[in-house]
Order: sequence, then structure tokens, then C-alpha cells
Amino acid sequence: MGLAEQTRDRIEVAALLHDIGKIGIPDRILRKPGKLSIEEQLTMDCCSELGCEILRGCTADQSLLDIVRYCGVWYDSRRQEDHVRGDALPLGARMMSIAGAFDAMTTDQVYRSALS
Repeated sequence: MGLAEQTRDRIEVAALLHDIGKIGIPDRILRKPGKLSIEEQLTMDCCSELGCEILRGCTADQSLLDIVRYCGVWYDSRRQEDHVRGDALPLGARMMSIAGAFDAMTTDQVYRSALS
């Protein structure tokens, strides 16, 4: 893609750390074999913010924090709380969303087998 080395490095670090917020989510939710309740989904929705709070303790790189914050936001999101969408999402967050969707589809999940 012709990205600058600093940009590639930032995306790589964000990709490695983007799920760190799951540390604060109870295992009963993370490992639940069925569909999450509304309350459980709201708890999961806090992962990116919790991850950013953890990472703020070791970096002031707002671009990296934005990638972590928005990596789960859909490009064409219709959720009211997702204020950033489309091309306004950081490129790294958009790239990670694509990789995350592919991984979710092609990996066995507790609630379904991987797709071919």
C-alpha cells in the first residue's frame, strides 16, 4: 500500500494490542457458547474503551489509541454511538476490521464451527 514505516509500525502495534481490553471482561461472557444477552453485549462493547484506558498508561500516541478504539466499528455503522464511520475511521482500524471479520469467519468459535 506504500504506507510510511511509522504508519505500518503503529498499525502493527495496535493489531497486537487491540484486544487488551478483554482483560476486564468476565470469562463467563468471553466463553459463553450461545448468543450474548443485551447486557452482556453492552459489556463487550466497552472492550475498546477499556483497552484505550490501559494503553494510555504507556503511550500518548493518539493515532494508535484511535486505531484500538475504532477497530471494531463497522465502516457503514448505523449505531448511534459510533460517531466515526466511513473514511473518517483510521485506516488501521479499517484494516483490522477486515482482518477480524475474516478471522471470525474462518476460526472455530464456541458458538459455531469455522466456515470454509
